[in-house]
Amino acid sequence: MITEKIGIAHIKIVGDRRYQLLNELLRSNISIIEMTDAGDSITGDIELGKLKKLTKLCDKYNLQLEILSENGLVVKGKRYYKHYGLLAGVIFSLAVMFYLSNIVLHIRIIGADYKTRQEVNAVLEDFDIDVGTHFSQIDLHSLETALTDKTDDIAWAGIRVNGSELVINISQATPKPDITENRYPANIVAKRDAVITDFQIFCGSIDFMLGDGVAKGQILIAGEYIDRFGQLRYRYSQASITGRFTDTQTFFEPYETISKEINEGAEEMKFFRFFDTDINFFKKPPTGKFIEHEDIRYWNFLGVQLPVGITYKTYDSYEYKETVRNEEETRNAIKKDIEDYESNFLSDCEIIDKDVKYEKTDTGIRAVVTYVAEGEIGETQIILPKKS
Repeated sequence: MITEKIGIAHIKIVGDRRYQLLNELLRSNISIIEMTDAGDSITGDIELGKLKKLTKLCDKYNLQLEILSENGLVVKGKRYYKHYGLLAGVIFSLAVMFYLSNIVLHIRIIGADYKTRQEVNAVLEDFDIDVGTHFSQIDLHSLETALTDKTDDIAWAGIRVNGSELVINISQATPKPDITENRYPANIVAKRDAVITDFQIFCGSIDFMLGDGVAKGQILIAGEYIDRFGQLRYRYSQASITGRFTDTQTFFEPYETISKEINEGAEEMKFFRFFDTDINFFKKPPTGKFIEHEDIRYWNFLGVQLPVGITYKTYDSYEYKETVRNEEETRNAIKKDIEDYESNFLSDCEIIDKDVKYEKTDTGIRAVVTYVAEGEIGETQIILPKKS
């Protein structure tokens, strides 16, 4: 408790009228912490600030008050308050710590090769930023803009203050993909909740750092921006933004299932093809449940295709049949569902971790799969500029 850290006294009260004292303490809103009644005495803890009031009440009820021990910051402060040298040293140390926490003691550049690092240092020199510079003298936004404007090797720069450290996060420029002219302006938004692990910015600027969490639908790169003249402008944002995310999916396969059994090539027929019409002179097409396949072969004369020919049609009969699968067959079916999901929805991602929990029910098997994956998390969202 905070009262224990500030100051508390461990006391012992002896006397016959101690219960009258307790009633008086209750009315005075004074509490004894962890009180123990030993028969002829009461022991417990009380805040140091209320000890003077307790002493007066003990005198009032002719009770003996014994202070067994005192603890807390107040007690320790009393021990050293006459040690002026020590007190001055503590004050000086706090002042030095406060001063050092407001100046640059170290500059860390992340994501840059040697050449780009030299370019960053040159920009820092232009801004008179070095070890010892006060943070209040640094305009982070102007510095970020200068890094991207003055150096062709930097696509994006993010700067943050971490204690006494100035951290400069660099994304080096890569060849831009082909940009189609006259596109509508667009944002890049997060298509899922994720933590950003990497990005390459081709057009636009990002206000997030590596390791930042983003929510699904959150704008990562805005298609609207204010230029240096204060005018609202639009752009087609382009970037590759990679993030790590968690994806949980539930799959279920019943023991009883209905399957479609197909009898291929149950019946074959030929038709005379005239332009787009199939003509049958002799045999009627089958009726019932059939899947039809056709192969049209037009005749040629002297290398010229004629609008007549033969259509070959094949009819596959089918029927629906109820089957009951055992546990192994059902489990294999659910594994196939998981594989299909990964192939269709996570094929462009790297699966970092995968946890599968199976649950058997009366009607089938359920699987809850939790993925930790890394992949593209940004998607383009077209925006329509407002008419002025």
